Amino acid sequence: MVSQFPGEAAAESHGGRLVRVVAWAAVIVAAAVFVLANRRDIPDAWRAALAANGWWLLAGLGWTALYLVGQAGMYAGAWRAVGLQGRLAEMLQPALAGGALNIVSKSAGMGGLAVFLTRAKQAGEPVGLVTTAYTGVVVIAHATFTLTLLGVFIVMWVDGQVTRLELLAGAIFGVYVIVQVAVLAGALWSRAAVRRVYRAAGAAAHAGRRMLGREHGAFVPNDAAADELFEAVSALRRTPRRLAGAFAWGVAVELAGAGLLWSVLRALGEPASPVVALSGYAMTVLFSTVGVLPGGLGFAEASLGAMLRSYGVSLPGTAATVVLFRIGEAWIPLVAGLLALRISSRRRRGAGTSAVMDEGEWG
Repeated sequence: MVSQFPGEAAAESHGGRLVRVVAWAAVIVAAAVFVLANRRDIPDAWRAALAANGWWLLAGLGWTALYLVGQAGMYAGAWRAVGLQGRLAEMLQPALAGGALNIVSKSAGMGGLAVFLTRAKQAGEPVGLVTTAYTGVVVIAHATFTLTLLGVFIVMWVDGQVTRLELLAGAIFGVYVIVQVAVLAGALWSRAAVRRVYRAAGAAAHAGRRMLGREHGAFVPNDAAADELFEAVSALRRTPRRLAGAFAWGVAVELAGAGLLWSVLRALGEPASPVVALSGYAMTVLFSTVGVLPGGLGFAEASLGAMLRSYGVSLPGTAATVVLFRIGEAWIPLVAGLLALRISSRRRRGAGTSAVMDEGEWG
C-alpha cells in the first residue's frame, strides 16, 4: 500500500533516509574496526593476494555468487511452500537487502523480515504467510548450519583439533539454537501464544511509527493476521516436505561458503583439503554468531586465523586468506544488500509520488 497524501510520503521518505544513514554508518564503523583489527596483517595479505592465482580467485567469486543466489533460493522455496509466488529472480533483491540488515544487526536472523513485510504490503501478500515463510528460512538456515557444525566437530575431534574455546563457542551456539527453537515451537503450537507475540510485535512497530510521525492513532491488535500465521504453520507441520526445496538451497549455501574458503586457499597455494575448508568456514560462522559485534567482526577473523594456523597454513597465507575470505563471505554480501536496499527505497518513493499525482489528477 502506498501513501495517499504528500505528508505521509514525506514521513516515509524521512524514515527510509534514517534507516539508510544508520546502515551506512554501521558499515563505515565496521570497516574501520576491520582495518584496525587487521592492520598488521593487511600488508602481508596484500602482497600474497597480488601473487595469488587469478583463476582460483575468480572461482571464489563464483562461490560467493552461489552463496547469495542460494539464500534467494531458500526464500523462493519457502514462499512456494506456503502457497505464495516465489520465483528465484524476484527473491534475489529482497534476500540481499534482508541479508544486509541481518549482518549489521544482532537479531538472530530476524532483522531482514522488515524488508519482506514491506514488500508484502506493496504486493498485497498476506503478512501472516510471509512471516511464516521467512521464519521457515531462519529455521532452515540454523538447521543446515547446525548439521554442518556437528560434522565438523566430529572430524576435528577425531583429528584432535578441537580447542576449549571452540567447544565453548559450540556450546553457546547450541544453547542459542535450543532456546530459539523452544520459544518458536512454544509459540507456534499455540494459537493464543501466537496472538500474544503478534500483539507485542505490533505494539512495538506502532510505537516506532509514531516516533517517526507515520502513525497518529491508537494501536489496534490484528488477531486475524496472527490466526493466518498459525494456520499456515500448522499446515507446514503436517507436510514438512514442502520445505525440501528451501532445505536443499540451505545446504548449497553451506557448501558455497566452504567452497569459497577452499578456492581462496588454492589461489594462495596453501593446503586446501575439503576438511580444512569446511572446518574454517564453520568456525567463522560460529564465532560470527556468538560474537558481540555485528557480523562477528574480530571474532570471525581471529577464529579463522587460529584454525588455519592449526592446519599448517603459513602466517602470510593465513593473513591473506582471512582478508580475502571475509571480503567474499561478509563484505560483498553486505555491500550488495545495501545497494539492494537503496534500489528498493527508490522504487517505493517513485510509487508514492505516482500515487500522489494520481490522487491529485483523479481525486
